[in-house]
Amino acid sequence: MRAIVMADFGAPSVLEVKDVPRPEIRRGHLLVRVMASALNPIDTKIRSGQIDVGIVPPVVLGFDAAGIVEEIGSETSEFKVGDPVFYTADFTQGGGTYADYHLVDEKIVWHSPEGLSFPQAAALPLAGGTAWDGLVNLAKLKAGERVLIHGGSGGVGSLAVQIAQSIGAEVFATCSAAGRGLLEQLSVDHIIDYRADNYQEVIAAVYSSGVDVVYDTVGKGLLADSINCIRPFGRMVSISGPAGDLGKAYRKNLTVIFQFSLRNREKLQALSQLVASKALVPVIKKIYGLEEIPEVHALYDRGSLGTGGKIIFDHQRP
Repeated sequence: MRAIVMADFGAPSVLEVKDVPRPEIRRGHLLVRVMASALNPIDTKIRSGQIDVGIVPPVVLGFDAAGIVEEIGSETSEFKVGDPVFYTADFTQGGGTYADYHLVDEKIVWHSPEGLSFPQAAALPLAGGTAWDGLVNLAKLKAGERVLIHGGSGGVGSLAVQIAQSIGAEVFATCSAAGRGLLEQLSVDHIIDYRADNYQEVIAAVYSSGVDVVYDTVGKGLLADSINCIRPFGRMVSISGPAGDLGKAYRKNLTVIFQFSLRNREKLQALSQLVASKALVPVIKKIYGLEEIPEVHALYDRGSLGTGGKIIFDHQRP
């Protein structure tokens, strides 16, 4: 099968298109013919050596997958050959999804949402599951509350704003000027251009007491900076590690959570239900072919991909 193999840690040039053996089926696993995968920032951070997830090159990268069940192992119960599925790969269980086939534990897989193409389904698992964890499982966002989402037009942010809306929350979302159009399409309540406007002043002008929840998908010290615009006893969640002066959170009795998303089927089921109810629409910026992955990583490193949804890899393209 074709696979994008990372020969070592480093620049995008370490990614190579290679022919490798197709994985062999195992008990409790599914062999999936991957029809589409996606780019996630963590892919580039692993490749460049910025973060350590315990893998040793040569290895295949890629977390998101949407595809068709090709084979089923013994002791599987939920799927049959031919089923369309989607999921986020677990790197502790083997290689990633930048390949024609991928072996995955059935426990972290679910049926693809009805009505979605494979590229659309591939846009959901990691980003959507992250947003669901952050807002629902960790922040416990409730109807009628106010939430500030940093990076609202990004891969995670564009799904987070929709999840917040489905809950019934009032949404403030920051973005660049280029991302405003997307947030307008998503009918976000308060769109804040982080270069042109001071988000703290915008929030204070609407609610002097601040928001109930801050969800940070950007990092760069924004969580600490947001303490000024959150009410006492509010909740703050970030997908990045600690940065800035978070000590001020103590004086407001804030709950501060740093998120690490685990793989589970329940999140995929929840996302599927939102898709079925028309409350969640995958946001895709551009689609490339599998063999273009090294080039796309180079574009990402140069900052040339911009924002406004997910970058998808259609494995059926030449």
